[in-house]
Amino acid sequence: MEVIRFKEEIFKANNFLVIENGNAILIDASVQIEVIREALKEANAKLKGVLLTHSHFDHILNLDAIVEAFGVPVYLYKNGFNSLYDAVKNESGLEHPLIIKTKENFILFDREQEEFEVGEIKIKMYHTPGHSNCSVCYEIGDYMFTGDTIFKGLIGRNDLWNSSPKEQQKTLQKFLKLSPKEFYFAGHGVHFNYNFLVKTINRYLVVRNTL
Repeated sequence: MEVIRFKEEIFKANNFLVIENGNAILIDASVQIEVIREALKEANAKLKGVLLTHSHFDHILNLDAIVEAFGVPVYLYKNGFNSLYDAVKNESGLEHPLIIKTKENFILFDREQEEFEVGEIKIKMYHTPGHSNCSVCYEIGDYMFTGDTIFKGLIGRNDLWNSSPKEQQKTLQKFLKLSPKEFYFAGHGVHFNYNFLVKTINRYLVVRNTL
């Protein structure tokens, strides 16, 4: 399995292309089409789907163009669907609003955990609210893609309209109950290992044993 990181230049959001046996999935959708096409060509792979970690604007900037170019399904937790079409809810604001035009091709998660396949790539989804009520993390092989749930040394901000400090504490506890992964790839910044994950959680965890 190969993981290629792309960093969107304005807001520094990470996008990840996960490639296995000629199949590829894109995690988050703010990278340019040309960049995706070049990486797919280099790897001799075909894009099979887009997995959104949440629906904040910096992670969906190029979603319309990606869906139009590749015609692939887009996976998203159900709580974030309406935010795609609301500039206030996706945090893009009224000055430079981002309103997604795509109405189809969405597959919405409605459970706390789901296992599924995209292009024969096996994926586990974990609902991880706190930073937003639609935040999810994706486990693929020995990797975890954490979006804005948790970073190296930091956790996602919890002062937005759909944030919840209480749910964020439960999410941090949930992470400690999951099997360790080799690497954690975040929505911003660099990847990190399990030891850094535990250090970060212990730094921010203030409510214990509530699950």
